[in-house]
Amino acid sequence: MEDNQYLPHYSYENNEYQGFGRAVLDAFFSSMEHDYRYRALPVARLFRSFVSREVDFKYPDNPLWSADLKAGLDIAYSAPVAATIDGVSVLPTNQNRRADDIRILATVRGFTAPNWLERIQSGQVILAENSSLSRAIQQTLMGRVDGTYANIDVVEYLLRRELGQPQALVFEPALPHTRTYYYLSSIKYPDIITRFTAWMENNPVVIEQLRKRYSLSLGER
Repeated sequence: MEDNQYLPHYSYENNEYQGFGRAVLDAFFSSMEHDYRYRALPVARLFRSFVSREVDFKYPDNPLWSADLKAGLDIAYSAPVAATIDGVSVLPTNQNRRADDIRILATVRGFTAPNWLERIQSGQVILAENSSLSRAIQQTLMGRVDGTYANIDVVEYLLRRELGQPQALVFEPALPHTRTYYYLSSIKYPDIITRFTAWMENNPVVIEQLRKRYSLSLGER
């Protein structure tokens, strides 16, 4: 799991994994009556540990994330567990900017911004990587960067719950953004991934109740 504060989706604080992701995985693994434990690692290190098979499963994951590290690997992905929007949150005074106006984007170290890759690779946009999303948000609040690229529900959650500044940043839908899905993945245990997908299909009420408990959108704005 990612050692990152990304509620309501997931978070690792005080040696405890929390959020919607844990609730879903707990329900599934408990139904299997197998022993399991969570291991939290920084995003970049988690990817390396996953591809080297040091960990059995990765959540969240997505086929588009760190595709260069995964090249040539046979990775099994579940059906989507959650749908989200990854995009740019800006100061209200900076709304209605075009992509060509963006020079520096704050994000979390190890995160991928698919719709910005061409601009990043050409040097048109610079990524300011941070150890946490809170730090990335603060960079935007202080005007050091043009915006924060992250899950917009999580940005809103942190602004409201942790920073006490609701609506201090706003999602800019005119800028490149992605409707992203979170999956459970595994290299070592594709059979369990198949069982997890079947479990979700057979327990839609459980999944919907958990989505409501954690106030998750369906990635729609």
